[in-house]
Parts: sequence; structure tokens; C-alpha cells
Amino acid sequence: VCSSDLVQIEAGPTVLIVDSDLGFIFWLGVIFNEAGCDVLPAFDAKNAISMTSEFDIDIVVMNPSLPGVREMLSALSTAERTPKIVALDDESIETIGAFQAHAILKRPSGLQQISHSEWLKRINQVLCDIQ
Repeated sequence: VCSSDLVQIEAGPTVLIVDSDLGFIFWLGVIFNEAGCDVLPAFDAKNAISMTSEFDIDIVVMNPSLPGVREMLSALSTAERTPKIVALDDESIETIGAFQAHAILKRPSGLQQISHSEWLKRINQVLCDIQ
């Protein structure tokens, strides 16, 4: 049951986070992990594709401006499983409309104060929205 309160997912989905900023990947990964998800980091689309044979990916959180994203999404989708897509958005990205994202997470700017608890609420809301 989803609500505005924090939600703990019973059987945690496997989340693949794809972005070129490793610090952001791991920070976001910690929050997804706290929300009950198993998290895999990937620093580019090629790295993400290499994981497709080893893991069943339920959710892909990605920077849509990375090279090779279309190929990555094709490789992650199979006849049995198509992962949900969460696009990372920032002020400079104009390509999100080209993807069928199930949800969008607005990337914090370097000037924003980042509240861990607020981001945990955002992640939980995204998980609820894409169920």
C-alpha cells in the first residue's frame, strides 16, 4: 500500500542506476537500498549492458543523455521482462521526452541543500508510482 508516508517494499526490486557521476550513483543507491531495493551501479550504458546476463533488472534509473542509452534499454528488455524506467532530470537535459519513462527524478543541483529524508520520501513515492 502506497501513501505519502515512507513505504518499505516487501520483496525489493533490483534497481540499476546508470549515470556518469559515480558519487551520485552511490548516494542514490544508498537511498534506494534504504527503501528496500537491491541496487546495481553502472557508470555508462556499456557497463549496464554487461550486467544484463547476470541480473534480472526491475527498475532502471538513468541519465537519458548518456551515449548508448537506447541500446542499453533494448538489451535490458526481454520477452519475459521489461524494466520500469526512471529518468534522471536536470536543467540541461532535453532528451527525456524521447524515452518512455515511467517516472522522473529531478537531479539536485550543486547549489541545493539535499535532505536525505526528503530524498527517501521521493524515492518511495517513485517506487509507489511505478508499481
